[in-house]
Amino acid sequence: MPFKVFASNRGGNLDQNEITKVENILYSFDERIVHIAQERSFSLKNVRLYQPIHYAVVVSQLFVEVFASNKNASAFPYVRFIDNRPNFISNATDVKNQLEEVFGFDDIIHFMFPTNWLNGFNDDNIFELANNYIQSEINRIDKMNKIVKINPIFKGRDFFKNDNLYFVLSPFKDPFNIIFNDHIKPTIEQIPNSICLRADNIYGNKPIIEDIWKSINEAKIIIAELTDRNPNVFYEVGVAHTVGKEVILITQSMDDVPFDLKHLRCIVYEYTPRGCKMLEDNLTNTIRQIIQ
Repeated sequence: MPFKVFASNRGGNLDQNEITKVENILYSFDERIVHIAQERSFSLKNVRLYQPIHYAVVVSQLFVEVFASNKNASAFPYVRFIDNRPNFISNATDVKNQLEEVFGFDDIIHFMFPTNWLNGFNDDNIFELANNYIQSEINRIDKMNKIVKINPIFKGRDFFKNDNLYFVLSPFKDPFNIIFNDHIKPTIEQIPNSICLRADNIYGNKPIIEDIWKSINEAKIIIAELTDRNPNVFYEVGVAHTVGKEVILITQSMDDVPFDLKHLRCIVYEYTPRGCKMLEDNLTNTIRQIIQ
């Protein structure tokens, strides 16, 4: 019974007589939750109120509101009974904000009942309140079960961002080898402490796609060469966008940029001495805008 758990840290400004009345309602609410959950074959382990909780009860002129949270709760919760009728706290939103700020409440559980229940309530009242709460928990579980969970095929999971790493996605052939080695890499490494890598600069015995996955996750910025519509580059750009990386797109022709990427800014350059110099300048300016 969550509301019958001993609380060594109790406080608030509500009169003790009214605290007793509130607790009687909460104890009845507890019992009803158990019965309804059993009738509906809903496991109590899915009911957040049946996990350790801190809670606050706020009594206003019209309603008694209960706010509870599992965050940092233990077997010895803290409880607050607040009389809001003197308007010490103006409204429920202010109460919620104060609980989040002062007591660290998070993912708040909230329900309410009329203040006049303090003068008397019946079993039907409690049944409706408890049934509505159980239904809200069922809806929450259903929603959670529909959340799409990302489960990459790659083995790597935990990465540390390297703010000095710039990773380039590019075909491994000329003229892209020349563009990378003579223009992109020197431009990036003019930034103090920066490292500019391409997948063929990484040595080891892991599958190359694992190295690419790791580098995409760890890099500060990704630079992707779209010229020639290389399928590997397109695949890797999709991975980078999925994990939320800053991606700078470059190409020698906008005809090589697929429809799904045409709404994004792209550095267009010519493979000429002057064009490669403009690529270097545009890369430098774009990176400055990103990291400033």
